[in-house]
Amino acid sequence: MSYSKIETFRNKNNNCPVDFTKLQEGLRTTDVMQAKGYKQLGMTDIDGVVEYKGYVLFTEWKGTRDLPTGQRLTLEALSKNSPKQDCMQVYGETDTMKVYAYRKCKNGIWEKWVECPEGLDDYLDALSAWCDHVQEQTSKH
Repeated sequence: MSYSKIETFRNKNNNCPVDFTKLQEGLRTTDVMQAKGYKQLGMTDIDGVVEYKGYVLFTEWKGTRDLPTGQRLTLEALSKNSPKQDCMQVYGETDTMKVYAYRKCKNGIWEKWVECPEGLDDYLDALSAWCDHVQEQTSKH
């Protein structure tokens, strides 16, 4: 599906869909910045962010267990910024919401993969466990 066909994203006047093809062209900053000498600079995206009681969980969904180097480094750096920031990679299919496995990154260190025989339910259990952890941490104060 092309992003330009998603009707729910509208401009500030809510009168026409946002054309994401312009955004995609505008994000070609990597080539420009590298030409200026910033050789290890590149843009990435993050598929999901959950904030709960001041804690943040960044999530990246992939159809493979592999993460591109830039995304891996970004998630590792984000998880080091604060003990209130964690990252998770989900291996699955976003169009069908099938989940095969996930792994968490805390303080820049990736934990082992957790297989998900129950699919999405296992991932939702992991998300609930993260929320329980946040609840426990915030109730101490």
